[in-house]
Amino acid sequence: MRKLTAACMMVSLLIAASVYPMAQNAYDSANANKSYKKSALSLGDTTGTFDAKFLSHRLIKFDEESGLATVEKASKAYGNTEAYFNSTRRDCASNLSNVRFLACANKLLGKCFYYTPVAAVSKGWSARFSDCDLNVYLLMDAMHIAGKEAEIVYAPHHAFVAYRDEQTGQIAYWETTDNHNSGKLADLQESFYLKTPGHFYYQPQPFSYAEKLYPALVIDEIKSLQRRDALRQFLNMNFADNPIVQDGWYENKKHITREDAQTLLFLLKTDITSVSKRILLAKYLNTHNQQDKAQFFLSQITDDNCNDACLTLKSQYSFKYSFAHWSLKYISLSLPDFFKSIRQSLKFYLLIFVCSVLYTVNLKVTLQICKRKVHSLPLHPDRRVE
Repeated sequence: MRKLTAACMMVSLLIAASVYPMAQNAYDSANANKSYKKSALSLGDTTGTFDAKFLSHRLIKFDEESGLATVEKASKAYGNTEAYFNSTRRDCASNLSNVRFLACANKLLGKCFYYTPVAAVSKGWSARFSDCDLNVYLLMDAMHIAGKEAEIVYAPHHAFVAYRDEQTGQIAYWETTDNHNSGKLADLQESFYLKTPGHFYYQPQPFSYAEKLYPALVIDEIKSLQRRDALRQFLNMNFADNPIVQDGWYENKKHITREDAQTLLFLLKTDITSVSKRILLAKYLNTHNQQDKAQFFLSQITDDNCNDACLTLKSQYSFKYSFAHWSLKYISLSLPDFFKSIRQSLKFYLLIFVCSVLYTVNLKVTLQICKRKVHSLPLHPDRRVE
């Protein structure tokens, strides 16, 4: 009975050690922005109309014309962004320095829009959330309203603001997503900003460039095949050497030829952070029975940047990723958080093992001591040895 009880306790502890880290990380992930989300949503939605002088409104209009936003959704996006611009007019003086104005405007942005990754501007702004590039569009407009200049800087899987420091006359950078979408000065030496020799990245770009490139960021969400094809032709003509456009162009091809694979391999020499190009090469190599080379390219994709297509491919070569691929069908966690949970569970397993060993050793030692004490006790005087 005692052994059965001990076994039940051990099984319960092991189950708890497996479930608790994943449950805790899933809870933390789901509630990371909960208070900021609640605060932004409490402002309610306002409706508005298109104003061509705003970059943000021109992008919303593109969504509407491309079928990415209904008239109602676009109206909310117009209204919520206009309400934000009104708050910057009211609370951020135009005579502030560029950096102080950005700090003020970004703080207000964090109150109006909580952080959540999104591609289409209308989807985010109509529901009061925003991410890196959407933040930049809003801040560029806010700066322009105040008679100031700001540009967008694209980085691998990210975007931030470039502005001119009046004291030094040099270009400086502002990170928009930090502190729950309230922003801070950007330090490009941080590992968060992935380094790449590609000439497109880390170069400040004006309003016009951001507006023309925007379709490349949302093209996969456009349902009309005819419009997608027309946009791809436009993008390929105007941004042939842009890594984002290149990714989209090759992703849309039904078959990757040997010449395509050679081109992708060449492009990776400068676009060293590309996930898409590595996935496309891995698929090509996999179908041509070159699994070792396919695994090589997949191994260069970090867990932080491993999307569903990447995980599906990695699961074909590794039990670790195969287990993750299966588990994440039932658990709402990112891949890094999943592996973090596994590491935490392993630590709990080790702790349980150490404690069980110490408990067993202590129990045996205690029993031995008790036995010795019993044997060393003197016999009672009335007891006779027969």
